[in-house]
Amino acid sequence: MKIYSVSTRHYYAIGALIDEEICSKLRDMPQVLSINEDTYMDLEKRDYGGEPFIDGRPVPYDRKYHAAYWAMQEGMLYFPTNMDDHKDAEIRATNSASQDKEADYKLSIPRAWFSRVRVWWNGPSP
Repeated sequence: MKIYSVSTRHYYAIGALIDEEICSKLRDMPQVLSINEDTYMDLEKRDYGGEPFIDGRPVPYDRKYHAAYWAMQEGMLYFPTNMDDHKDAEIRATNSASQDKEADYKLSIPRAWFSRVRVWWNGPSP
């Protein structure tokens, strides 16, 4: 398992590269809300959102790591609000020139199970 981002200020989640066995164990934890295929928060910058997790430590909070989150809150960026809508799927841009934000996104099934996931939990510690 490799953690690459954490989020604890606006929502509780980690971004991690995990295998199916670890995913199954995490799903059984009482405070885990869901585990979904991770998606880019900012497709143009290929950014997953949250504070980067480097050398076993999260980078200190900076609003820039949540720019896409704030854009969503202000209605400036399309992102699915129901996590089940894109469970086990990856959201990617298909036409960056389009003005219609929803037309820029497409669901596709991941190619391998050893994949990037976002683990959501209820509360300050899983």
